[in-house]
Amino acid sequence: MFGMEKNKKNKQAKETVFDMETNLKNDPKQKKEMEDRMSTRIEGLKSMLREGHHDQKEFEQMTFLLHGYNSMLKVIRKI
Repeated sequence: MFGMEKNKKNKQAKETVFDMETNLKNDPKQKKEMEDRMSTRIEGLKSMLREGHHDQKEFEQMTFLLHGYNSMLKVIRKI
């Protein structure tokens, strides 16, 4: 998928390491700050969604952001 097919042919394929991953591994303080920032944004979005909105499009955008922040938090915690 997207240029990774060549790696399937190689039995000893290199593991892909992203810049953000190396930065967060080298700087645990930055990792903690990002975790805290994502957590506060998630809580803010949850509270806004609980209040309710009349605009369906705005509600969908907030849920989309909420899923994105949750995914980002999972990735950060796995590093």
